[in-house]
Amino acid sequence: MLSVWLSDFYSRKSELSSLNIVVNRYCDIFKHLRNLKNGAKVQERVVEEITRNLVSLILDPLCRDIELELRLATHSHLSGTEKAIFKNGIPNYNGLLTEEPLRIGDKAMHVSEYVTNYLDRTFYNLTSVASHDWKTYMEMRALARRRFNLYTLDDRLPLERLEQGLDVLEIIRNINIFATHYVYDLFSQCFIERQSESRFLTTIGIRHIANSIRTHGSGIINSAVNHAYLFLRQKFQILSQFLFDDQIKSRLVKDLKMTRENREQATTAETFEKFTIVYPYVKAEKFVRGIKNLGMTTEGRSYLDEFRLLITEVGNVMGYARMLRSGNLHCSASTSEVLPSVLYSVAGLNSALDEKGFSSSTVDAASELESTLENITRNFEGGSDFLQLLVQAFAEAFRDKKHTHLRLFYLIVPPLTISYVEQLRSGKEKLQRKDKENAFFTDDGFVMGLAYILTLLGQGTDFDSLHWFETVSHRYTEALVDVRHQQALSGRSGKKCTDGEKLRQTLSLTIRRLDSYRQEYQLLQYSLVSARALFGSNLSSSLSADKDDNKSISTNPSLGDV
Repeated sequence: MLSVWLSDFYSRKSELSSLNIVVNRYCDIFKHLRNLKNGAKVQERVVEEITRNLVSLILDPLCRDIELELRLATHSHLSGTEKAIFKNGIPNYNGLLTEEPLRIGDKAMHVSEYVTNYLDRTFYNLTSVASHDWKTYMEMRALARRRFNLYTLDDRLPLERLEQGLDVLEIIRNINIFATHYVYDLFSQCFIERQSESRFLTTIGIRHIANSIRTHGSGIINSAVNHAYLFLRQKFQILSQFLFDDQIKSRLVKDLKMTRENREQATTAETFEKFTIVYPYVKAEKFVRGIKNLGMTTEGRSYLDEFRLLITEVGNVMGYARMLRSGNLHCSASTSEVLPSVLYSVAGLNSALDEKGFSSSTVDAASELESTLENITRNFEGGSDFLQLLVQAFAEAFRDKKHTHLRLFYLIVPPLTISYVEQLRSGKEKLQRKDKENAFFTDDGFVMGLAYILTLLGQGTDFDSLHWFETVSHRYTEALVDVRHQQALSGRSGKKCTDGEKLRQTLSLTIRRLDSYRQEYQLLQYSLVSARALFGSNLSSSLSADKDDNKSISTNPSLGDV
């Protein structure tokens, strides 16, 4: 009977203010239970029954209805439809919320406190799940206080913005997926999703990293760098095994002998050109074809392409480390904007207050203020250079005598650049054709990874001695001169036949293709110079200067001691 009556009672919301009277009348039965033999146990069961019915049939529906009304009122500006209150009337929740506690035997139930606890729990859980909706729940708290006189507690959760982007914690948990599915732009310092099933691509910029640091605190940076270190250690083991492979090592040894011979011929020659072709372009193309003949993967990539993707993943992680530092500076700069300049000189404030006889709580607060300002100032003045930290972490192991097979890495860079430019041109052409699959316009992760590994091995000067980009520029300049000469000859011939028109169109397309490739190599050269400047790799290492060319290649391909 009680459950049926309570359900009907709550459906008539205009009479909710009389709930306390009804409950008191129903509890009059306790006077008669006291005279029974087992009256205490029966009374306890009756109290539990009444409490359970009140919670399930009155209080829980009341909490849900109040939450719904707060939510609809907060989002009322999004809908212009007729409100339900004009059809069903305004429920009199205030009468029930302002009632005295419900007395059920020896227990008391506060309706307002029950609803307040429900709203506190709901707002906290929902804000934890979707931190960017914090403003909505803040408005609902204010509306509950103004409309129902319910004073909810502040959840004290860190706030997010609508432009939060991919969170740093998500990147840390899935750093393998992040390094594979995103491309890095060196100059704008942002990551772009490589491919997406939706119509939009996710981007990650410095502001997103700064918002994540503001949400989780600057301590998240150390965890991110540690995960980056573990990821790089795994990738460097694969890199070492690839360079130790006989098929790769034998080709690199041949290229090493070829470069020595070219240098000796240039030294003994009586005349010198502007530069010496130490590593011919034809030799690099032959290297690429030779690796393709070894086999292809199921995705249609050669082993050289897989190695290039490995270097790209390494570079993406290094670009991520660079963005962490920039995001930390951005967060510190935005925090320091609200601080007056007088607060920057608070050194010794806690000791001064202690000498003046202030309370211990005031001295502790001054100490916290001093440490907070010191942290902001330290982060704003530069903080930690994570790129140099990751260089120092691996440089010693890379230059160890046990890993001498890594000294030939700079010789594989020219074939890698050919593979990179071919892949980049293919991605840009697909983007122009609006092809969603593998379409992109930048992939500077390869450049960052290449500069990082050259710095670790101290082979920046060795690679510069190949004059590779000058060789590429010379090759494409000569090719353009030849094609333009053919185009001029075809124009002078005066042929207006179909064959002549096709020849001129073919030559025009060839010029455009050669010029685009020349520009891609120039952009690659400029990007590599910029990336090497980030690592401070302009100075050659003593390792590359004091090489013994007659040393045998190491028989240990692992980097397990990194």
